[in-house]
Amino acid sequence: MVCPLVVLMAVLLAFVSGHSPPNSDTGCDVVVLRLENMVADLTKRVDDLENQRLADTMYISGVIQEMKEVKDKNRRLERKLDRILKMKSDGRTKTIDWRIDSTKYESQTNLQSATFENQSDTRVPTLDQKANGNTSIVLDENTDSDSIAEEKEVKTDDTSTSKNQGRIRRNSSAHSTILAPHQMNRVGQQKPTAFFTTLGHTLNDVAREQVIIFESIIVNNGGHYDEHTGVFTCDTEGTYVFSWTIYTINGGYIHSDLVKNGNVFASSLAGDQNFNEASSTTAVVNLIPGDKVWTRITASSAGADVLASKSSLCGFKI
Repeated sequence: MVCPLVVLMAVLLAFVSGHSPPNSDTGCDVVVLRLENMVADLTKRVDDLENQRLADTMYISGVIQEMKEVKDKNRRLERKLDRILKMKSDGRTKTIDWRIDSTKYESQTNLQSATFENQSDTRVPTLDQKANGNTSIVLDENTDSDSIAEEKEVKTDDTSTSKNQGRIRRNSSAHSTILAPHQMNRVGQQKPTAFFTTLGHTLNDVAREQVIIFESIIVNNGGHYDEHTGVFTCDTEGTYVFSWTIYTINGGYIHSDLVKNGNVFASSLAGDQNFNEASSTTAVVNLIPGDKVWTRITASSAGADVLASKSSLCGFKI
C-alpha cells in the first residue's frame, strides 16, 4: 500500500519538475533515489538564488555608498563655488567703489587747484608755515565739482614771528579731510579707444563672405581689435568711426562691406578693368558693449587680389 503511494508522489513531482515519470517495474528504491536527486537539485537552486541575492545586496550597498560620496562632493563643490562667486562679487563692488571715489577725488582736486590758481590775492603758505600749523588747506570729502565753497580768512597765531595771513577753503559740511600734496592728480586719464592696422600679406583670389584680416597693427589703444580674427569688439558704449581701404590690381574688382554683428552698414567698391585702383570708405555707427565690427568680401572678379600694405582698416570712438 505504501509503495503505490510513493510511486504516485514520484510521478507528481516528476511532472511538476519536468522529469519523466518513473517506471513502475523499477520499484520503490529507484523512486526514492529520484526523489533524493530532485531534492538535491532544488536545494542547489535555492542556494544559487541565495548567493545571487547576497551578491545583489552587496552591489546595491556599494552603489548607495557611491551615491552618498557623490552627494557629499557636490555639496563641497557648491560651497566652494558660492565662496568664489561671493569673492568675485565683492571684488567688483570694491573696484566700482574705488573708481567712483577716484573720480570724485579728481574733480575735487581740479576744483581746488583751479580756485587757487585763479585767485591772485591768495597767499600760499611756506613749508615752515605748514609745519608750524599757521595755515591749512582743507577739502571736504563730499565736495563735488558743482558745489559752492566758502573762503574765509584765518589769522595765524599771534605768538608767531611772522604775522602772515592765509586763506582757508572749506565746504559748509563739518566733515573735512586735509589734502596732501602727494595726493594731487592721482587718477590719470585713459587713452581713448582707437586702432589702425594694415594688411600684412596679399590676399590672392579672394572669395565671397571672406573676412579681411588686417594683421599688421600700428595702433591698438585698449586692445579691442583682434589681429587674429579681424574683429573689433566694443567695450564702451558710444559713437565710433570706421574707415577701410581696399587696393586691388588691374583687371579685377572687389566689393567689400563693413559689418556689425553680421549686418552690413557700409559698402565699398575697388578696381575696374583698366587701372590699379583703391577705394576708401568711412562710416559712423553707434555701438554698445559686446558689439562686433569687421570687414568682409561681398563679391569679386575671378583672380582679384587685395594688396598688402596699401589696404588698411582703422576705427576710433568719438
